[in-house]
Amino acid sequence: MSRKINLIVILCSAFFTGNAMDDEAVQSFKPFSSNLYHVFSADLKYGMNEKNECVKLGFPDDEVVAKLPKNTMYLGGAFSPNSLLFAYTDNSSEKSVVKIIDIEKRKELFQATICNNPRNMDPKFLDDEWLVTKSFYEIEDSEDKKSSYCVLLNIKDEFYSKIPLKDISLLHELLGANIQKQELYLQNSNHFQVLDFFGVLKRKFKIKDAHWLSFNWILAPDSTKISCQYRSMVNLFSMNKGEKIGKLEHKASVSNHAWSPDSNYLVSGTDMQEGDVYVWDATAGDLLHKHNLNAWSHLHGGLPVSKVAWHQNNLIMADGMGRWYQGDVKKIFDLIEKAKNKKQLMEKTTNEQNKN
Repeated sequence: MSRKINLIVILCSAFFTGNAMDDEAVQSFKPFSSNLYHVFSADLKYGMNEKNECVKLGFPDDEVVAKLPKNTMYLGGAFSPNSLLFAYTDNSSEKSVVKIIDIEKRKELFQATICNNPRNMDPKFLDDEWLVTKSFYEIEDSEDKKSSYCVLLNIKDEFYSKIPLKDISLLHELLGANIQKQELYLQNSNHFQVLDFFGVLKRKFKIKDAHWLSFNWILAPDSTKISCQYRSMVNLFSMNKGEKIGKLEHKASVSNHAWSPDSNYLVSGTDMQEGDVYVWDATAGDLLHKHNLNAWSHLHGGLPVSKVAWHQNNLIMADGMGRWYQGDVKKIFDLIEKAKNKKQLMEKTTNEQNKN
């Protein structure tokens, strides 16, 4: 069942490289109010608006490509990594039904009734073929018991498999899954459990070094690390035993953060007090670059870092006014590398002068 996992990382900001943003590294998108859309595709081609319409973002108007039924109880959903599929949970009836829309063909691809009560969470795409979701509980009529399930759905072969979550609290959140390792990752506060695809517990641990008010727990795409926020700190922990492996300190409260697809870097943003965006080497804990969002966007007064998606070689970024931008990852890191080489050259020159 080896599948390449392509997890999309969501974080916050408008990007940077140097004291001013390189015009060639960032292109601006259409500005719009971000609260009008429930969900965006990873490369910002499509969005779900407040009318439960799937739209292709464009100028001057968005093009409606699909509509959810009027009675659909829809709170969110997910686009596939290539943005051609949209999955959501319809909780409008007595059952929970995961439905998948083919955006290109503008029709429903298939649906799966996975729970006999409307208490199912929104699905998460693991790649272009696999989704995972979690039901809060399902009534077992024979014994009148309540059970939670994780459900793996395969779009290509149109099948799904229920994974029972025995002795798992209903409060546990589904962080994600790893197809190659055949593992599920669940979290309740600072308690974590790792299950195989048969629902058998492989390991569990408690992260003792995490403050009880820590929030926004994000699993790294390689499933080996997890991060969380607390005030002006992003803390990093191992998913093996929960030991602390790093901390990233900021000058203001962290508003959001996210992992790069290769799990080697982490991007974070701060709130209105600062409005800065940080790029970190997650392995070494080094700050690679920092840029003030407010200075770049030529705005007076503080703006928090807003939403960001890291999609393959592009960064999709938003400022606090709901304006979106696209950044070229390669160009951004080229600029970081040039700045690093320039600094090393200056230090070498200074050392030689001191020797003389």
